[in-house]
Amino acid sequence: MLNNLAIKVPKFINITFKHESTAKIPLQMLLSFGKNKEHFINCISICNSVCPVLKDDGFLQFVQNTNLFTNKNATFSNLYYSLIYNKLIGWTYTFLVYLQLKGMGYRLTVKSNYIVLKIGQSHLIKYYFPKNILLNKVKKNILKLQGMDIALVNYVANTIRFLKKLDKYRGKGIIFKNQVIKLKPGKKKKK
Repeated sequence: MLNNLAIKVPKFINITFKHESTAKIPLQMLLSFGKNKEHFINCISICNSVCPVLKDDGFLQFVQNTNLFTNKNATFSNLYYSLIYNKLIGWTYTFLVYLQLKGMGYRLTVKSNYIVLKIGQSHLIKYYFPKNILLNKVKKNILKLQGMDIALVNYVANTIRFLKKLDKYRGKGIIFKNQVIKLKPGKKKKK
């Protein structure tokens, strides 16, 4: 399962392992990129069954302890692999999500640390977004979210989406760009 999984680590990302004095298995792995971007990943959750090893050719490989490997440990180790992979991809590239405001008169304005939404309510809605996320207004009704952490980008996108839920009859609301909407038929008049 995990024997084939190896992550190519870019040259500008440093990986260091924090060991306890008696343990051969690392307790924490530090991914660092530049001066301010550091991320600790705890190895304790899977340290009994899988151990990350940095090879000389720049690949991060996961070595299994076959005596302690179970199905539950396999799911944790796959989760662990995905978290590290997403973190490395996020630092190499950025994750993008586009949101579209559909509706008559729906507008948005992007300020320094918040956005102002006019989405069919009697008042304007302010949403303060985290510093790790960049928001840009592409068009008058399209918002681009950009960030290094895929979980945080998706969280912010879904939080903004739920400020105005999609109307299933008219198709108005905040949706992902290019999302296919299946509208419900309205009531029909009897003759």
